[in-house]
This record gives sequence, C-alpha cells and structure tokens, in this order.
Amino acid sequence: MSLKRLSEADEGSGLAAARVRIGQMAAVAVASAVALCASCSTSRKVSDCDQDRQQLQQALDSDQRIDQWLHGADQLATQGQGQRAAAIIADKAAPLASAAVQQLRAWNASTRWGEAHKQAALQLLQERQQTMQRYADALGSDDLQRVVDQMSEQRGVEKQAMQLDRQLREPVSLAAGDCDRR
Repeated sequence: MSLKRLSEADEGSGLAAARVRIGQMAAVAVASAVALCASCSTSRKVSDCDQDRQQLQQALDSDQRIDQWLHGADQLATQGQGQRAAAIIADKAAPLASAAVQQLRAWNASTRWGEAHKQAALQLLQERQQTMQRYADALGSDDLQRVVDQMSEQRGVEKQAMQLDRQLREPVSLAAGDCDRR
C-alpha cells in the first residue's frame, strides 16, 4: 500500500470515527432536549396549578373574613342584640360575599383541577350568601328558634369551607392530568 493510500485510509477511518462521535453527541443533545422539554412541561403544569391554588385560596380567605363577621353577629345575638347582629351581616358580611362571588366568576382557571375547585368554591360562597341572608332575617325577627337553626346552618357551611380548604392543601396529581390546561 502506498503512503498516499495509507494516509487516505487513516483519514477515512478518522472521519468515520468523528461521524460516529458527532452522531452520539447529537443523540445525547436530542435526548437532553426532550428531557428538558418534559421538565419544562411539568414545571409549567405545576406553576399553573399553583396559580389556580392561589386564586382559590383568596376566595377561601374572603369566606374566612365573612365568617369572622358572622361570628361577631353570633356574639351580639347571644347578648340579645339581634337587630345589630343583622345589620353587621347586611353591612359587612354580605358585601364581602358579593365581591368574592363576582371575583370568582370573573376568574378563568388555568387547569382542570382549578376549574373543578372553582366550581366548589363558587358553590360554597353562594351557599354562604343564601344562608347568611336567612340568618340576618332570623336575627331581625328575634325568634330564638330561627336564630339557633340558622346558626346551625352557618356551621354546616363552615364545615364545607374547611373541607374545601383541606382539598386545596392536598397534593395535585400530575399523572392524572389535573394540572393540564383546560
């Protein structure tokens, strides 16, 4: 074999090895890009669910402030000041409930999980509005049995709020598609 052919053969095998190495590097780059893309997708989903969770938590925070006003009305009612208690509900708690319902209706959840919990929070706040009005009416009537019945109904709504709060604190399942966009 001539020196020229030996040199060409060596260059050929060097090129072949370089091509193999380039192919391997390209495969690693593609695999890394796919993994990074999947990671970005997962990260985006988690971020979307976190944003939904924050919005829903604001609705529950509003309900908690409403409940504090209702507790104040309870205290006045036990002191025989039903008219003042009814006024607190009408002047303080009811406007908060209306604003919370409007805010929740206007919000568009990013994920299926967020939408499902939005509906639950909306139902809770609407229930709160209805029972609160009945409570205020009972307080204004000075009918002790009606007042006690409505206090009991308010406790039931509070239990629903605590249940929803627990649900919002539970981990969201990415595998189940909960954080997929709607």
